[in-house]
Amino acid sequence: MKRMKMALVVLALIAMIVTVSAISIWYYSTHVKVIVTQPMFSLTLTPAIATIEYGQSITFEGFLLKNSEPNIGPVAGATIHIYSTDIEGNIMVEVGTTTTLEDGSFTFPWTPLDIGDYYFKAGYEFIGP
Repeated sequence: MKRMKMALVVLALIAMIVTVSAISIWYYSTHVKVIVTQPMFSLTLTPAIATIEYGQSITFEGFLLKNSEPNIGPVAGATIHIYSTDIEGNIMVEVGTTTTLEDGSFTFPWTPLDIGDYYFKAGYEFIGP
């Protein structure tokens, strides 16, 4: 009787192991690759070269445009960061920010604190579709 109970327990365990093994077989689809790229934007900043006298101001102007699908065209509502750089273009400090209008344009007034040569670049921050 004990052997029969032991045999039934062993058979039950074997049946469970076979069932669990059959359930845990995984089948996979083919391997695919998805590349997500940042949209292509173009950002302009003018004037490229300007000369002003000490005490005067200059107004930087520019455009932010999206050059890739979907929604090719001007980017409205983006934050534009204006940076002071060294001669090689390395950012030293942020001078200020402005926001693009419906046509993608922006302006930023700046007044130098001292006489000298200054270099600038702009960057954009845009969260959207």
